[in-house]
Amino acid sequence: MPRFLVDQASIQNGFAALDPKESRHALSVLRLAPGEAVELLDGKGKKFSGFVSEIKSGRVFVKILNDSGKILETGVPICLAVSVLKPAAMDLLIQKAAELGAASIQPLLCERSVVKLSKERWAAKLARWQKIAAESCKQCGQTLVPAVHPARPFGDFTRNLGGEALVLFPTLAVKTQSLKSVLQNHPAKRVILFIGPEGDFTPGETKLALAKGAKAVSLGPLILRSETAAMFVLSALNFFYSPLKTGE
Repeated sequence: MPRFLVDQASIQNGFAALDPKESRHALSVLRLAPGEAVELLDGKGKKFSGFVSEIKSGRVFVKILNDSGKILETGVPICLAVSVLKPAAMDLLIQKAAELGAASIQPLLCERSVVKLSKERWAAKLARWQKIAAESCKQCGQTLVPAVHPARPFGDFTRNLGGEALVLFPTLAVKTQSLKSVLQNHPAKRVILFIGPEGDFTPGETKLALAKGAKAVSLGPLILRSETAAMFVLSALNFFYSPLKTGE
């Protein structure tokens, strides 16, 4: 069934109006006609089902039949704080993090980060990442589109750690605990997951994060690429915090 992102403000009296971009996709690519069933996602946790009721001045209007109110995310909010990777790897990571229910994504500028851009190019990159996240959620039916924040220096972000979040810090640089034991022994209402660049975090970055309460964790005996490590841990967190029920 075709899915579209819709702003809550556009939903009134049981009808929703797709924005011009989504309307063009519905009409020019999918060739939808009145009466065809669709799903709408508001990007904030809700899913709606309905059908195309009218096409007017290039805009698609949907009659809403059901508000599922279903939120497809992990049991706790997860912030993925990841070193900016090379373009193809970063695009893949953003896409999969959105599918796997990350609540937010914080790109980090680490000492070993290889991507260096001007201020203008960072703005374009951020817009691209947010678009990738939204399209990924729309494709898979994930109702919560993660906010992708502007890139920040590692030290700036890490110095502000605190509160009740469980901070996971996969690294090969220091003695670690298993991811399983950390999750079992540290109940959390929120998780911050650090993922480093190729080559790992530097000793100074590791020292700063651990001083702020981060838990150094092991992901097993293999040396994983950054994007693989992120998907591995996000999948583990999905399993740990939101175990699938029988029949689902």
